[in-house]
Amino acid sequence: SSAETFRQEMWDSLAAAFVAAGSEHVVATLASVKDQDAAEFTRLFYRANGVSDPVGATARAQRVMALYLGVAAWSAFVVAGL
Repeated sequence: SSAETFRQEMWDSLAAAFVAAGSEHVVATLASVKDQDAAEFTRLFYRANGVSDPVGATARAQRVMALYLGVAAWSAFVVAGL
């Protein structure tokens, strides 16, 4: 749950810390996810060109996961950044 926060702006999250430190994009989760779901998301994300297009790759990975996994497995992934 690296993007989980107690404020709407996400400034107290781990993801915000990476952005504040200079990361252009950070893929994070709004809630805890199972390790196997995180591994599957990561595999799909990089297969979908996540390095060059993190926002698009996140959406593509989520769409694929939605075909065979429940909403809790894919819906927590977000991209934070500039």
